[in-house]
Amino acid sequence: MDEIRSYGVNITGAVKGQGSVNQGIQFVQEQVCSVTKRSVNTIKEYRNYMWDTDKLGKSLNVPIDIWNHSMDAIRYALDRTKKSMSFGVKRPGYKN
Repeated sequence: MDEIRSYGVNITGAVKGQGSVNQGIQFVQEQVCSVTKRSVNTIKEYRNYMWDTDKLGKSLNVPIDIWNHSMDAIRYALDRTKKSMSFGVKRPGYKN
């Protein structure tokens, strides 16, 4: 990050820690996100971003670590903004 800062880019580190990925994913799922049709790879990632499952198909509550570069960037960006948000827009029908 120091090298990027040396070029004049305002950059901060991502908040990481136990449970931060799952909490971030839940927060992203609660938001209404818009993606342009030209964002082909982001659309593919949205469609393929899912939880890992065991042999019986039960969710392990662990995201599969593929198809996630754009999703991680979205999660990091929203994580920085959620601290300053006074309210969130919930996706209709989504339950916490």
